[in-house]
Amino acid sequence: DLVIQLDLVERGNLISQADRFLLGDSGDEGDAQGDGPVERLSSWLSPLVVETDGTVVPFAYGFDRQFALGNLHEAPLSAQARNWDPVPFRDLCRRVHTDLSGKHGPAFANWYDEVTRASRASLAS
Repeated sequence: DLVIQLDLVERGNLISQADRFLLGDSGDEGDAQGDGPVERLSSWLSPLVVETDGTVVPFAYGFDRQFALGNLHEAPLSAQARNWDPVPFRDLCRRVHTDLSGKHGPAFANWYDEVTRASRASLAS
């Protein structure tokens, strides 16, 4: 049997289910220094990808390294998760969500591909 999986989302679902795409953007997660409750990274960010050199990035192979959590050769994943600043990644997701869900956004989009592409383009802007 041939199984084909398409990771497409309809523009209407981007709008009506924004919380699924604005990943843990509740603002109440605190930080690793104890300034509030800390959400488990796995509760809002999936998937994480380990690249061939040990670098851990969100979503997909080739995600721009400026968003990397770290490298498994340098620190365990639990330490990377504690020390990672998710704000730039969440800002990126908000920008992509705004573009895709806007009036002129596409009818369907691959969320992971669009955010990955935007991660690489963000340095050029």
